[in-house]
Amino acid sequence: ARLAADLGRLAEATAHARAVLTACDDGQTPDDDATAPGPGDDLTAARRADASRLLRLLEERAGK
Repeated sequence: ARLAADLGRLAEATAHARAVLTACDDGQTPDDDATAPGPGDDLTAARRADASRLLRLLEERAGK
């Protein structure tokens, strides 16, 4: 998502960041398998925070 944003592909970046947030809320990130740790896992929390920050940045860019 971050690379897509850096390349100016904002729709793709937004869609990916939203998918990460949805997956984290479901307890599994898109790249993980069925044995992935749940929502309380530090990596999941970090991914969710990063996706949230990126979405806020993209929304700010879209508002300008």
